[in-house]
Amino acid sequence: MLRSIWEMARARTIALPLACMLVLAAAPLGGVVHGLPRARQGPPWPVVVPTEKERFVILPGGKVLVVPAVHPHAPPAIPPDAYFLDRGSGRWVDLRHHHVVVHRDRRVIWRSRSTFDLASANGLSGIVVGARGVAFQVRRTRDLFVAAGRGPERRAATNEWPELWSASGNLITVRLPQHRRFAYLVRSPQGERLTTLATDVPLDAADARATDDHGTFLYWDQDGILERTDGSTTVRLASADSLGLRGYPGIYPLDGGLIELLSRDWHAVILRDDGSVFATASAPTDGSVAGFGDQVAAPDGSAVAYVLTREEPPQPSTVFVLRAGDRRGEPVYRVPAGKGLPPTWHGSWLLFADAGEGLVVIDPDGARDAIDLSELGDRLEMLGDGLVARWPHWSGRSAHVITRSLNR
Repeated sequence: MLRSIWEMARARTIALPLACMLVLAAAPLGGVVHGLPRARQGPPWPVVVPTEKERFVILPGGKVLVVPAVHPHAPPAIPPDAYFLDRGSGRWVDLRHHHVVVHRDRRVIWRSRSTFDLASANGLSGIVVGARGVAFQVRRTRDLFVAAGRGPERRAATNEWPELWSASGNLITVRLPQHRRFAYLVRSPQGERLTTLATDVPLDAADARATDDHGTFLYWDQDGILERTDGSTTVRLASADSLGLRGYPGIYPLDGGLIELLSRDWHAVILRDDGSVFATASAPTDGSVAGFGDQVAAPDGSAVAYVLTREEPPQPSTVFVLRAGDRRGEPVYRVPAGKGLPPTWHGSWLLFADAGEGLVVIDPDGARDAIDLSELGDRLEMLGDGLVARWPHWSGRSAHVITRSLNR
């Protein structure tokens, strides 16, 4: 969903990452290439340094391999007045002979039975497509149309737009009846209203609502209660007042079943999926630091990491970790200069890159020294002539699988 201007503004400006400063080596076919440097100490899991033409993979033993770059499936060329619903799945929508048409790549997956007096697909103010159906709002009339499965659409309501197809298969919608007060409803795949989740929701609260990748809807109701629904069962999690938060904090689902609530005065509360408090943190709001709010949770929900960067040159950065019960972040790694990117987890390890070309693997528990891969990054930069397209990241495959695939 689109975020508010404030939520977009609170996200820090990320400087060019290390991945945009490294360059690729000579373009090999893949595998071990003579002349590539080695790491003095390898990471606990393969780390990928992607470039525009090749990917360097740093293995746990320190060896560097070159594997073919992964190029995402190129989306089809679409008409100028069409637009993508989801580039990853290749879904897009356009208007053909005044019929709303949904495509996946070059195949039509749904076509409205009715025609609409629209100049282009831009006349639709919202459209969601799922396994259970298609729903959209016509901008000019504000009418909501719902089609079950890939069947015909029917007009279901006015002044209402679709939010998401929920995990239960029901449709969650947002209604704006009057005076900038919102309501959330649940409808069946046929468009019939099943229940009303909340009414009289103010704009600030509506702007903070969120969805996750599992078809869950998180929202503040009119009384400032945080609720979660899968379109069938609704759970009350906590109130903003009981958490000591002002207004209607932004809602950000994290990995491991955790939920971040971030207020405008940079107070964060991390909740478990049952609504209990996992940890809290805060940061100065005087503009002296950036990065607070970009929290990343461990996959098992055991910890949360974030980076604070001082805005004054040379912009030193500190990586903090929150564990259960913490009231403030514990600093686990510092760099004297260079804006830090949000770290990423693999098991209990953190991979951290900064704009000063630093690349390190951190053990947040402090039982093991940080593994500094920065020198290796510098040497890779000297080898080639192609700018890196993305920043380094953990590999999705083990060293054994990577090596075996190259030896086939």
